Order: sequence, then C-alpha cells, then structure tokens
Amino acid sequence: MKILFATDNFPPPFSGHSKAVINMASAMKNRGHEITIIAPSPEGFKNHHTDLSEVTDNLEKPVNVNIRVSYLRSLPLFHGDNALKSLAVGKNFIQREMINFKPDIIHFNGWGPLCKTVYKAKPMDSVKTIATCHGVPMHVTSKLFGENVAAPGLEKVIWRMMVNFYGKMDLVLSPSNFVNKKLTAAGLEEKKGIVLSNGIETPIYSHLDDEKRMAILKKYRFPEDKLLVTYIGRLDPEKNIHMLTKTVEYFQYDNNLLFIAAGAGKLKKKLESFAAINRKNFLLHDWLNSEEMVDILGVSDIFFNPSPSESQSITTIEAMASYLPVVATNEGALADLVEENVNGFLFKNNDLGSCTRKLKILLKDPELIIKFGMRSREKSLLHNRNTVMDRLENIYHLQTSRSGLES
Repeated sequence: MKILFATDNFPPPFSGHSKAVINMASAMKNRGHEITIIAPSPEGFKNHHTDLSEVTDNLEKPVNVNIRVSYLRSLPLFHGDNALKSLAVGKNFIQREMINFKPDIIHFNGWGPLCKTVYKAKPMDSVKTIATCHGVPMHVTSKLFGENVAAPGLEKVIWRMMVNFYGKMDLVLSPSNFVNKKLTAAGLEEKKGIVLSNGIETPIYSHLDDEKRMAILKKYRFPEDKLLVTYIGRLDPEKNIHMLTKTVEYFQYDNNLLFIAAGAGKLKKKLESFAAINRKNFLLHDWLNSEEMVDILGVSDIFFNPSPSESQSITTIEAMASYLPVVATNEGALADLVEENVNGFLFKNNDLGSCTRKLKILLKDPELIIKFGMRSREKSLLHNRNTVMDRLENIYHLQTSRSGLES
C-alpha cells in the first residue's frame, strides 16, 4: 500500500505532533508499505527533499531510511514560532509529488495551510483520506493572547473551523476521548470519529532496581535523598509553565523535594533565570533524547503536568509506563489518563491550593506513590505502540478496500 502523510508540523521543531507522524510513518514502512511525507520546509521559500533518517534521531527506535520527505516552502504563522506554518506557494509541487507517488490513501495530520493545500491538490475523489487531530484551539489562542488568557468564544470558533476541514475526510482519528468529543460537539459526524492513541514503546520503560537507580542518579548528578517531581514537555505558554513555577515556589522550603523540568521552547530563558534563583529545589534540563527520557522518568517519583492544552500527552503516558503517579490539571486529555485517587490526582486549572494539597498527599505517603505507580503502568499498556499500529494498519486496509468496492 502507498501511504502519503501530510503534516502541518514537522522537525524542526520537535513536538508530540511531529513525533507521532514520524512514528506512524516508520512503523508502516517496517510493515512493508511505501511511504512519502509532505511537510513544511524549515528553510522558508524552498521546496526540497530529504530522507527521514536525516530529520531526527530523537526517537525510541532508529528511523527507517528510504522514507522520502518532501518539504514544501512555508513561513511561520506567528513570528518566531516555527511550529505553526503558513504556505507560500505549493499546489503544483504537491500535484507533481502525488502523480509520481500515486498514493492509495492520504493521512492528514493537522488542519492548517499545508494539509488544506494537499487536500485541494489530491488527484481524485477515489483516494481515501484520513486525518488525525493532534492539536487543540489553545495552541492557537495562546499564540495570540499569551499564557493564562481564557478565550472560550474563540476556541469554539476554532473547533468549528477544524471540523470544517476534518468533516471532508472519510475518517477522523482522535488521540483521546476528549478530542473526539470536542470534534463531535463542534459538528463532526459521530460515525466519522475514532479514538486511536498515538502510542508509546512501553517495553523500554521499566521499574528500576536500587542499583540501577543509584547509577542513574549519579550519572545526572541528582540528589540521592530527595523525592523527584518531574515535568517533561515543551516550555511554551500553552503548557501553563507559570503553574509549574508557582508550585516550585510554594515548596521552596521543603529540603526533601526537587522539581525537574526538561524541554525546550519560548519560555526556556525565563526558566533558566528562575532555576538560577531556585537552584535548591528546581533543576532545568535541556530537551531529552530517548535514552535520557527513560533514565529521568526511571528515577523520578511523581510526574507533574499543569498543561490545560493536551490533546493526549505522550510524555504523560511515558511517565505512567515508568510506574509514576501523575498529578495533573483536570483539563484537556489529561483527565482521560489520570483517574482520581487511582493512578494520581487531578487539580482545577491554575488552582495552586488544590495542586499543592494533592502533591502533599503523595509526598507524605511513599506506599501510595508505589500503589498509584503500579496502576499507571497498567493503564499505559493500553497505549502500546505495536497494538496501536496494528489498529491503524487495519484502518488503512479497510478504507482502501472500501475505495475498491466503490470504484
């Protein structure tokens, strides 16, 4: 089968969205399918091609060679932000790519300018189309208004704009129940929506014995006598990093606790200054490669996620696979992952009192940390990538077989 992936987000920069696209393309290549990816160019007004193996090595498994990436000329939608792209010119380029590749199915990842241009350029209606909704409106509103500025009216409009595009698809995949329900509420036909996790490589995450844990703590120069509360993700406004710093400040006099934040983004410089002032109980780490991710989650005690803008949160699932309880905001898709008083706690968005109370319960009860961590691991197994990719491949086969019957 020939599968064309169109995506509005692709390295650079690296994000959960782009990581999911690379993982899907790589998995389908491993299963014998022919793959092409069309993505926004990181070099502005330049159409060019490369191989996926040259794009990134920041994955759990090596990326396949012989996956063609066709970069389409593009510019950022927002100044200084390469995550969201706007097309300049590209329809003819895309049409040539499709004529040469002749896809059996097109899998759209996003609803932005590139995906819309690819949809308009597709050669015929008989080519089946699937889309995955990786984002939520807050990814846009935070760029317009900044962190912690509510825009519920505009968010409703954006959900409807998303459905206006996704409604043209034969099938729409959502990585969480939250996203699927939002799309349905905004007008997507219920029969078109399916929940399918992005999936993680659960086997690479494990419970560490004392010897290995101590070795990793020494490797990263982490203290051996403190509980580690970890956040891993983009350091951008929509991730509510402000709530992370407020929580760190609240616990600034707790000498038994260290907060770790790892990632990259617009707020990194601010966090570097914050880390310099709060070095006793806050440590900032760069974006993690796959080995570092496994290590740091493996020695952590609690995973903390204050982001209200998650469409799934792959890093939270990776933390769960590492036997960590999760304390997270009761917003977005995090409520799909965290079951209150089962594998963690949820707090009201931006409610520092609720957040710190929930954290204190775990910090005072090591046995509860272990109990919740075991349940997190159980829940993470539902997101095993091999199982997810089996389902995705079956969806492709079902859609293309319907195409044959209809023709």
